[in-house]
Amino acid sequence: MIFKLAGGAAVLIAALIYAFEKNKAELRRIKKCRAVIGFIGECKLQIGCFSLPVRDILDGYADRWEGGAAFIAEAEKTDVGEAARRHSRFLLDGAEERELFTAFASELGRGYKGAETARCDEYLEKFKKLTADLEADAASKGRVRIAVSACISVMAVLFFA
Repeated sequence: MIFKLAGGAAVLIAALIYAFEKNKAELRRIKKCRAVIGFIGECKLQIGCFSLPVRDILDGYADRWEGGAAFIAEAEKTDVGEAARRHSRFLLDGAEERELFTAFASELGRGYKGAETARCDEYLEKFKKLTADLEADAASKGRVRIAVSACISVMAVLFFA
């Protein structure tokens, strides 16, 4: 009997750990999207106010983007779009975010000041909308995931007890 209870407790703990880890992964995905929003916002500011070229923007932002240092180091040496293609899987977790970021980086530095700031605005809006959707989804799914995991593990304990 005690082994059945211990097994049930182990199932409950495993299910809850899974739910919490999945929730943590979604929050990490949102945090990475916010980092990209900060980067795009900085690009817009530097281009709009100071007319800085992309290389100078990257040079000034390298130490402010957690996890983006390798991308920025490569982008300073080579093409920004190519560096984004290589590093987007490390910078962002979702396919949609990676595609958006790669598209933004491929177009960065290819136009004049007005076109560049408009492009930054466009991608800022896209990333903000995507992040808001992810946040709403994470909030609703997170609570459900924990409740369902606990219920399934309790049902498993009752079934095998």
